[in-house]
Order: sequence, then C-alpha cells, then structure tokens
Amino acid sequence: MFVDAFSRGLQVIRTFDRDRERQTLSEVAARAGISRASARRLLHTLVHLNYVQHDGRYFSLKPKILDLGYAYISSMEFNDLAVDSMHELASRTNSSCSIAVLEGLDAVYVARTTVRRVIGRLFPVGRRLPAYVLSMGRIQLAALSDDALDRYLAAADIERFTRYTVVDRKALRRIIREDGAKGWSVVKREFDEGMCALAMPLRNKDGDVIAALGLGLRPDRADEPAFVEESLAEVAKTAEAINGLMRQRG
Repeated sequence: MFVDAFSRGLQVIRTFDRDRERQTLSEVAARAGISRASARRLLHTLVHLNYVQHDGRYFSLKPKILDLGYAYISSMEFNDLAVDSMHELASRTNSSCSIAVLEGLDAVYVARTTVRRVIGRLFPVGRRLPAYVLSMGRIQLAALSDDALDRYLAAADIERFTRYTVVDRKALRRIIREDGAKGWSVVKREFDEGMCALAMPLRNKDGDVIAALGLGLRPDRADEPAFVEESLAEVAKTAEAINGLMRQRG
C-alpha cells in the first residue's frame, strides 16, 4: 500500500542539500512540489521528531537525520560481506580501506577500516564528497554511459580543492574514460594534498558496478610505479574476493 504522506515527507527531506542547507517554508514547498500547507505540516512534524530545526524563518536539517542514512548503511550487504576482506587488505598494506557508492553527484562512504593514518584526512561512514575528485568516484563514473557521464559533468560544481585538482571538464571526461579502460583509478592530491588513493569497482552478480573499493596510498610513494603496481594487485585481490561473495549471495 502506497502511503502518500510518507512519500511527501521524504520529498521534503530531499530538498535539503549542500547548496540549500537552510530554506524557507516556501522554498521547501516549491522544491518538493507540494502545497505550503502540506510543507508546513511535514516540516513541523520533522521538527517535533528532532530531524529538523527552525529559527523562525529558515528550516535546516539536524544531525539526527544521519540516523536514517546509518540505518541504510548498516543494512547493506557490504558490511556483512566486505568487512573481513577490507580488514585483511588494510592489514597487508598497513593503510586505510574504504567502500563508497555513487549517489547523485557524490561518492558516499559506506564502509571503512584502517590500520594507521596515511592520508591527510579520515572520512567517516556516511560522508559525502564530490565523485569527480575521488578515485572511488571516478571509477564508478567510468561505468556510466556517455550520455549519463556528460549529464554528470554538466551538473557537477567542479571546484578546485588543491593546485592538483583537475577542473577542466573535457580533461576530466578523458581521465574518467581512461580509468574505465584500465579498470582502476588513482587520484593524487586533488582533494587534499596529503591524500592519495587507488580504487577499483565492485560488481553485483549481473556484473553491474554498484560501488568502489579504495585504498589509501602513501603520498611520498604514490608516484612510484612499482609501489602503485603492488598496491593495485592487493586491491584487485580484495575486490575479487568481495565480488565473489556478492555473487554467492545472489
């Protein structure tokens, strides 16, 4: 049975994003495609449940909203199937290991394990970052059709995070397609000058790319071909192990 009120409540939540962290009642109603009266009832329900706050004019999401995302993340197959393989990879390489999924314009971290800190930042499960600037994002963008990739690049807000960030859309498109042809992606110092990583795709039983497995690389060795090849072999071994478990799960 379809519950219209629940659907409209989710529409209201989805109106908030990085570019619209604070919105008026009218803005929420317009973006959700519902009446002001419906938006008012739904927003005040969310305020009562402590998912939204209201300062008298603007509405904004509260940290509790993350509970909804964590409920999804904790139920995903990755947490059950990948955790042991990820921990083994992190232990073998003395590094950090992550899984991210492509959602809209971003890559969202859904699993993570680490042995020691080897990059400038450690991102928690649930963190969203622009897909174009991460190896885990690029290798998933590489699985998109030409039309879908063009739409992504047209919609993405291409921001220069460091002096190494690739911001030219044509260059990004070429790099993403080259990564797809190789089957792996390395991004060095583009989001954070202390952050380098290698990623490979994860696939479901039908062979579709559904996520990416990433390994943090030591910035002082990320330009060494032999080190990258060694890291690539380790990631490939773990990706195949996780893919095999996914196929068995059906």
